[in-house]
Amino acid sequence: MADVTKKIADDFVAEAQDDYVGLWSLLWRVREYTGESSQERVRGIVLYILSDLLRRQLIVAGTFTSDSEFVTWASSVDLTVTEIERQWLQLGREPDIGDIVWFKSP
Repeated sequence: MADVTKKIADDFVAEAQDDYVGLWSLLWRVREYTGESSQERVRGIVLYILSDLLRRQLIVAGTFTSDSEFVTWASSVDLTVTEIERQWLQLGREPDIGDIVWFKSP
């Protein structure tokens, strides 16, 4: 599984270097590369990858204002990941395009 999560993370970071990328993109990659169907396991893998990438400062998390300005979340990695999980659970479904958070290269 370590090789798979590394490939997923590398692809996600590469996309974030070209453009803003949403949480849904990582979620879809996890499903595609792992074949995992359990929503709980997929969420765990996504949060694990995000935590690692944020800790290594390969991506930053944020949202867009109504003026389309990207605003970086100014919280610790742990708080960022906790907030993503909280909002994900609050959605009551898997995040889709535009939901919860966006990422970019620092």
